[in-house]
Amino acid sequence: MEKTFMIIKPHAIKYRAEILLRLIDDGYHILDTKFFNFTDDLLEKFYACHVDKSFFISLKNYMKSGQCFAIVLKKDKAVKDLRELVGPTNPKDCRLNQLRSIYGINIDYNGLHATDKKSNVRGEIDLIFGVAK
Repeated sequence: MEKTFMIIKPHAIKYRAEILLRLIDDGYHILDTKFFNFTDDLLEKFYACHVDKSFFISLKNYMKSGQCFAIVLKKDKAVKDLRELVGPTNPKDCRLNQLRSIYGINIDYNGLHATDKKSNVRGEIDLIFGVAK
């Protein structure tokens, strides 16, 4: 079994119970959850690969617009399967029933973050939950 990580973004946090049930139904074990607010410093660390991109300021403003909900999950092929369940970054490119097709509004307000590769899981969890989660 492997771990993965997800964030429910500010506009979608009201659907967290539905999302958690969907994750459980899909075979995930929920290891930890946490409500949190992004700070500028945390955002710049978490989204370091996007800091120099044109959309970073709007991403930063959106992610700071309200509480987020972090989830640590465990399942066989967790990273790959969660990315498939969540769907492409742009909700309009999602298949019916992928989470972003349900909870995303557009590419900027896509509702969810899911770790993209195994090598990023530990770092993302450590940033949000602290080291050794």
